[in-house]
Formats: sequence, C-alpha cells, structure tokens
Amino acid sequence: MTWCIRIALLSEAALGSGQAMAGETDTELTYDEHGIPYYKGKTLKGKLREQAELVGQLYGETATVERLFGSSTSRSSMQEGRLRFGNAYLPYEWYRELAHFRHDEIKARLTAVRIIASLHPETGTMIQNSSRQVRVLTKDAVFYSQLHGMERLQEEEIAFMALVISMTKHIGSMQSRGKGHVWMQLYENDQNVTPYYMNKIKLGAGS
Repeated sequence: MTWCIRIALLSEAALGSGQAMAGETDTELTYDEHGIPYYKGKTLKGKLREQAELVGQLYGETATVERLFGSSTSRSSMQEGRLRFGNAYLPYEWYRELAHFRHDEIKARLTAVRIIASLHPETGTMIQNSSRQVRVLTKDAVFYSQLHGMERLQEEEIAFMALVISMTKHIGSMQSRGKGHVWMQLYENDQNVTPYYMNKIKLGAGS
C-alpha cells in the first residue's frame, strides 16, 4: 500500500528555504536538481506536528502524537516516531512537462516575486530599508508527500492522522498576508480516504 499527503495550494505560498538569490530575492524557494520547487518533508512534519499537538490536547490523545511523531524533547525527534514524511513534489505529469524548460523558465511558470515591507504603526508609511523580495509559489500547484510507516498503525491512529492533515490549513510564512492557504488530504493507493476516516471519527463520537 502507498500512502501520501496531497497538498493543494489555494493561494500563493511562501515556502522559503532561508536562502537568498543574489540580485533577485531575499528569500528563495527550495529546488531540486532540475530547478523544480518542492516542500521539504522535515518542514511538513513540523507543521503537521503543531496541528497534531492541538488536536491531541483537544481529544486527550497526546500519547498518540508522541507515538506517531516522536518525542518533542529529543534532539533526534525527527528520526523517531512511527511515521516518516517524504519531500512533497509536484505530480509526475508536471515534471514531464517541465523537463523541457530551463530553470528560469520554470520559475516564470510556477513562481512570482512579491515585495513586502514593514509599515510604521502611526503613519502607515513604509519603514525605510524594511522592504524585501520574497519568491512565492503561485496558487493551484499540487504537491504529494509520501507517508511511510502507515502500515504499522491502528485504524484509530490513521483516523487521527487524517484529521490532523485535513485540519492543517496553512503552510509556510506570510500567513497574515494571505499566503500559504492549503487543502490537505490523506490518500491511500491514489484514493482520497480522508472522508472515510472523518466519518469513522463522527460515528465514534456519536456512539
């Protein structure tokens, strides 16, 4: 069985790598060897863990969070837990189409540069030297992250993950500026199984 997380961008997303591109941007995206942007699995795991901890506190499932994601107090927590999160890549069809383009052409098709600046709290004017250029992914892009270790989970744990994934609505930075709005769903063998597990949670809550 193959499990994955489907991430659909409903808005532009600032998934910065922390690196700058001299003469172009202050914050760049992360690219593979073909110049195609992707979202790091380690970053995705951290984002999902934040949501999982909120859900765990709400439903009294903090132990489930530790089992799935590992101990939050350990330096090696990214290596622990039952689940491993692969980097999130664009669909194969996109790769096949983009393979014929240069890196700069790929950027032009999939990304844009936005200028952001801090405003003076009293005057509302731009604070001098506060502007920076951030590269963002354009909306409607779709990414898939392989989810490893699901076969070792109980059905209740899978339902918990489906809930966490579906409740994660934003990724990346600049969320207060309307960036990073996403729709995430859990897939098994190319089938969206999120509705199935959401229904099981509802039935369990009503029993």
